[in-house]
Amino acid sequence: RLIKGEVNKGTGNARNVLVENSEGEYICFFDDDDFSLLDRVEVQLKTLIEYKRLIQVKSPVFCYATREKTYSDKTVLFKGPGLNGEVPKGSEVFDKMVRLIEVQGVDFGAGFPTCSFFAAVKDVKAINSFDKSMRRLEDIDFAIRAGFKHSHFIGTSAPLVTQKHTVGNHKTPVRNYFYEKYILDKNKEILKPLEYKYLHIWLKIRCSWFSKKHLAAIGYLFELLRIDSIRGVKEIVIVGLKRILHEVKSRQI
Repeated sequence: RLIKGEVNKGTGNARNVLVENSEGEYICFFDDDDFSLLDRVEVQLKTLIEYKRLIQVKSPVFCYATREKTYSDKTVLFKGPGLNGEVPKGSEVFDKMVRLIEVQGVDFGAGFPTCSFFAAVKDVKAINSFDKSMRRLEDIDFAIRAGFKHSHFIGTSAPLVTQKHTVGNHKTPVRNYFYEKYILDKNKEILKPLEYKYLHIWLKIRCSWFSKKHLAAIGYLFELLRIDSIRGVKEIVIVGLKRILHEVKSRQI
């Protein structure tokens, strides 16, 4: 069935329309610029059922397929969560994605992209589905809220999705910052005032740097260091190194 809206209300709203109109027990998202293997649904369904059988978990469980991302000159593998360590669960997602805290022994894989998402419809609805106001990062917001509902996040070892690297006006650093700040503000009451300020400045550094406003990023960095110099230096070194390795892996190897 083709469900067509009169106005483009963004990805969060579109995904909710699909959830509400789903007549099956499970739901799987296929983005229009990606390719899914023919056995993707079968493999993710078996993975989900087997995990629930072994762990006997009553909380929602969400399965994210390992995926291959194609760039202009190469293809890079991005693994699903929980394949090389404990599966992420509960508030660990909030600690990792918002508070930037490394959770020892837990493998977040390459995150929680909706293009590789598979779950029971009732579990999606238990999280109140996606935030319909979000046109970007609705998948991260969903995972954070799902974590607060004691959800588990698992992955498939086999790559089942080929994701095409695309750019556009909807993926700019400024647009990302807007929705990152939106997520931060949604959870402001959970954070201490100084931690909120630190994390907000961190978002400004990222936005400025990736917008090639390097002097502004350096200015925000000094502001960050005044709040927590030890954590600031550690984060810059670790995150900077990870970013460089990511760029090398995805574009230059």
